[in-house]
Amino acid sequence: MRRVLVATFVILTAVLVAPRADAQTVLPADDRFVLGLRTGFQHFSYTEKIGAIESSYDSVGPALGLSAHFRILDRLRLNLDLLGTFIQENTETWKNLGTVAGLPISQQNEMDVNFAVFDIDASYSFLKTSRFDWALALGWHYYQENFTRSNFRFLVATIVIPVNILPVSEDVTGQGIKFGTTLRFMAPDKLSLQGGFAYYSLYDVQADNSRLGKVGSHGDAFRWRVALDYFVARNFTLETGYEGHFINVSQGRSARAILPRNETRAHTFLVGLGIRF
Repeated sequence: MRRVLVATFVILTAVLVAPRADAQTVLPADDRFVLGLRTGFQHFSYTEKIGAIESSYDSVGPALGLSAHFRILDRLRLNLDLLGTFIQENTETWKNLGTVAGLPISQQNEMDVNFAVFDIDASYSFLKTSRFDWALALGWHYYQENFTRSNFRFLVATIVIPVNILPVSEDVTGQGIKFGTTLRFMAPDKLSLQGGFAYYSLYDVQADNSRLGKVGSHGDAFRWRVALDYFVARNFTLETGYEGHFINVSQGRSARAILPRNETRAHTFLVGLGIRF
């Protein structure tokens, strides 16, 4: 108990003596390095389509994020961002597989997903005032989706027909050029409003299926975010925000398999903290 009281006293003392941000109404001008940590949850949706056959999958899972911003020059920054999620197992359904005696056939299986995205870019502030910053960014984007499918079965009307297939894993990676923009506005009462939008031209998408081998493709993606920062102290902020991600991959083909056209939609809700140096 004594240790807890001492620790509590040290934390309260640090907060009280820390530089206050009571008059914080302008953007910080001397932060050479900003480190951000965030956590929350993500709603993840995935679909595949080939002809009339279409799959659907929805689930949720915890999310963790890390960001870093380095000020190289007054208006030039190097930015890194990593977001990873662990999506809980849920049912994936495939429709329009055909009919038997006029009854529609569908397939179901259980699936879980590990999803991660990474951005590195350089941004330049074309419009910068004491309270407003607008920048354009150019960089590189990488993402990874690791799928594991199991418990396969067919459904004919209300009849369930199990299929004896071992779990199938599929690791998908994609990379491309990033074009982005960010906005930041310092409001009164120690609040900072932020927004961002990015387009990714995915020139290399690879799917490695444990049964069918590798298939290559290409596509594009979009990512957007809004956040609200509160300056607890001059160099310490609390953040709450939302991030959206959409990925569209074109159909690919190899000698052994077809990669259906697929779409990923992810909506992430986060809280975090920022430390400024």
